[in-house]
This record gives sequence, C-alpha cells and structure tokens, in this order.
Amino acid sequence: MPKESVVRIPPAKGHNGKSPAWPRKTRAAFWRPLAFGLALFAILSPGCAQQGAGGSLGGDPEALSILRSVWERDQGIPTMAVRGDVAYSKGTERFHFRFELISKSPSDFLFTIMDPMGSPAYRILSDGTGLRALDYRQRIFYQGAATDRPLETFLPLPIGSGDFLALIAGRMPQEPVSARSEGSLAADQKVATLSFRTGSASEPGPWRAQLTGGPGFRPEDGPTLLQLSRGARTTPDFLVRYDKRSPYPREDTGGMVQFPDGLNAVWKGSPDLMIRATYNEVRLGFAMPLGVLALERPEGFETRFL
Repeated sequence: MPKESVVRIPPAKGHNGKSPAWPRKTRAAFWRPLAFGLALFAILSPGCAQQGAGGSLGGDPEALSILRSVWERDQGIPTMAVRGDVAYSKGTERFHFRFELISKSPSDFLFTIMDPMGSPAYRILSDGTGLRALDYRQRIFYQGAATDRPLETFLPLPIGSGDFLALIAGRMPQEPVSARSEGSLAADQKVATLSFRTGSASEPGPWRAQLTGGPGFRPEDGPTLLQLSRGARTTPDFLVRYDKRSPYPREDTGGMVQFPDGLNAVWKGSPDLMIRATYNEVRLGFAMPLGVLALERPEGFETRFL
C-alpha cells in the first residue's frame, strides 16, 4: 500500500458493490527525474511535429460536424482521476513507474510521479491561480504565478496543461475549426480518418484523427477516437493510439462513458521513444472536495520562487 494517497477522495464503488482495488506496485528500477513528463509532453510538442503555418483545410461540413460532435461530448466531464502504470522505452533505456492524476476541467490538475515503493517522487500542481511543484528527492518546493503553459516551467517543452489532459483522456486537444475526410464516410464504414486544424496560430500542421464507432459516425452512434497523429501519413512524427475503451460510470450524471484503458504512443526520433500507459483506476465526474487541488510546502523543504 502506498505511503500516501494522492487522490484524496472516497473510492467509487465498482459494479460488484466493492471499492476498486488499489493499483499494483511497480517493481522495476527507478527512473531519471521527470523522464516520463518529458516523453509524454514531447508527443504533443510543436517541435516534434511537421513544420508549417496554421491554416484551413477547406470546407468539408460533414467531417467538421463529426469531429465537433465528438469534441463537444468529450468536454462535458468536469473532473477526472486516473491511476496507472507506464512503460518507457528509448533506445536501450527502459523503465517502469506509476503515476496518479486528478484534474478539474478545463486545465487544472495535480500530477504525481511515484517511486517504486509507491511514494510520491514529484508533484506538479496548476490550479488556475498559481503553479506549485514538489521534488521529494531533492526536498525542494517550487512556487510561482499561474501561466498558460505551466509545465514549460519544469520541462523545456511549450505544452499547455489542457493538451496534457486531452492526451490522457483520449480526446482531441482543441476544438476543430476546419476538417476534411481522407476516405469514405459511408454507413458501412467501421473506421474513418479525418484531418483537422484547430485554428491555433502556433499549430505547426494538421492533426489526423482516426475514429471508430459507425455506421455513419453520427453523434448518436457514439464515435470515439482510436488514433491521433501528426506528420506524414505513412511515417508520422508522433502517433497516439487508444486500443481499448471501457464503460466507466459518470458520478455526476449517473450515465456511462467510454474512456481509454490506456494509451500507446510513439515519437519518431533517433532513437524512437515509446510509451505504453495502462490505467488501473478511473473516476469521472466526481464531486471535487475542497483542498484536493492543493500543494503545500512540507517541513524541511527548501522554497524556490519561479
């Protein structure tokens, strides 16, 4: 049992009426500081994608309507908590570790990387008013003002927290403003590939989303994101794949939501970087107790201002 619970909320009841089991402990050797964060956010970093000015993909009302319906549906979950395991590989470097995440829409989060014993090694908090972080190994407490890209303070990557949460949740990073279909959208199609842009001035190139859930990919059929990539079609600079989704209860509405069981990501480089994440516990739409998105300086920690 971990020494400290990051997600300080009562556990949800499973389908059998019992509380979900705590995720298993990681048994692999410890990893370098913040390596997972660097790898994960590199996937969506503009520097890792093909270069090109932002723009429109032209008019394809049907493709844009499908993508926007998926976008709007996925934005409706106000809170999310995920515990899981990660396998990291880059060349000969390989390791495993656990993470815990609790977030509040649209971009507030507390992200924790665990050591092999299940204790926190690093924590990063962005709550809309300030930015705080704890390095438990170096016993340092960081504090500063909130920014649009809180992770950039600790990692050399200009990535917004909203993009990070979208990656974990298996949804598009921003709302599509133009789109086109790269194949048929006929009723007998099981998978559709659609390119889209979000209109962001810093967007280096179009996204490519692969959806499953026909026929026709109508909103009422519940299409879901199977794969997200950017770069060349046959050799993308990065690719994120969600192989399996499971129904999870929404605690705010009482309905069920299809949510990823994990993700597989590949970032092309020299060598390639690969991440496989497995989610062991997921909670959606829970009532956020006061004080959960908080991070205070423990006694004996040095304070550094950002």
